[in-house]
Amino acid sequence: MVSTISYNDDNYAYAITNSRGSLLFDCGDSDAIVDVLHEKKITPDVLYLSHFHRDHAGGVEKLRECFPEIIVISPKSSIQEIGAAEDRFGVTVIATPGHTVDHCCFYIPEERALISGDTLFAGGCGRCFSGEFLLFADSLKRLAQLPAETKIYPGHEYLASNYRFLKAMNELSPLYEQRLADELHPSVGIEIGAELLLNQLFRSAAQGDFDEFIRLRKMKDQF
Repeated sequence: MVSTISYNDDNYAYAITNSRGSLLFDCGDSDAIVDVLHEKKITPDVLYLSHFHRDHAGGVEKLRECFPEIIVISPKSSIQEIGAAEDRFGVTVIATPGHTVDHCCFYIPEERALISGDTLFAGGCGRCFSGEFLLFADSLKRLAQLPAETKIYPGHEYLASNYRFLKAMNELSPLYEQRLADELHPSVGIEIGAELLLNQLFRSAAQGDFDEFIRLRKMKDQF
């Protein structure tokens, strides 16, 4: 089961309890996250960090004070596992450089879940702070190869702004409109198959049209 934890203005962290243990993904605000963990009576065994931006990793030290036995797997510590089989917690670490050069996403087959950090969002993708647009497009193409029913758990709630951009491009989506109207966390849990149909940035990268991906990403930067 995946528990969504909201913090800051639009960040998401996620807690998963499965047959291997209790897993936490990203920790930018330890106070908000620890409150939810205590409320749900979750003692995390491991923390996975998608990247080192403060809103995703700034709460690690305080989290360790609350859970001193927690294992922290960061992009640097997990580099040897990238592309390998599931680790002992049932997680496959996927290298997704682009947003940052060392960004990672996490695929959990048991939950049919992709923790996508700041690589893939509902209706869009992250900014390319690394400047490596081709690497970013290739990272998205790699994620597109996961099973279509895989649910996406992004690092931010950006669907409203992403959908404004898509509408400006005459890309309308009843699914996005319904989720924005009815869901507490509109971006959370949309399947990869749906995103490949609705998300122009993701679709262009998945199809190998890297020029179109770069064009759209730079347009979105100025939108």
